[in-house]
Amino acid sequence: MAAPTPLRDALQAIGRAVAGDLLRRLDATGRTPLRPNSALKRALLAPDAVRVVAGPGGNLGLQLFAPDYLPSVDAGRRPFARKVPLAAILRFIQDRNLRYRAPTTGRFARARVRLRAVNRSPIGEGTPAQSVNKLAFLIQNAIYRRGIRARPVLLPAFALGQDLLDRYLDEQLLAVLAAELDARLPLLTP
Repeated sequence: MAAPTPLRDALQAIGRAVAGDLLRRLDATGRTPLRPNSALKRALLAPDAVRVVAGPGGNLGLQLFAPDYLPSVDAGRRPFARKVPLAAILRFIQDRNLRYRAPTTGRFARARVRLRAVNRSPIGEGTPAQSVNKLAFLIQNAIYRRGIRARPVLLPAFALGQDLLDRYLDEQLLAVLAAELDARLPLLTP
């Protein structure tokens, strides 16, 4: 990793601000906020979620690392598009320990179940793997028919990052450049 400089530190802080704004917007949009153990939340809060990288010619760039489904969360999914893969839905069910809706409340109930992608066992009707597969199929069809509402968070968060970068360039970059030039150039004496 390159030595810290004021510009590198400023870009790192701007990247952290963008990641924090993404989390804030994701919690504020949608019906429910992100779960505390959400993979998206963990990825954006990780120490290596924001990296300042040197590009060609020594230009500094900012990289934000997030799960690959963040653009899908941002854009949503229109109804009657391609169906979501069952493997992704089975992971979703396993991560949240979901099962069929409770008969009294009508809400998804939590349970520890053993998941199998395909129920090929000679076990009879109503096994945990079979009910999980049925639940995955129901969720897949509901997403196919209704779609998923978009949660537009990327453009506003990147706009915040651009605004912070513009402020930094306007207010502090001239002083930083002057200090670096003074440190690198020898003093000219007449």
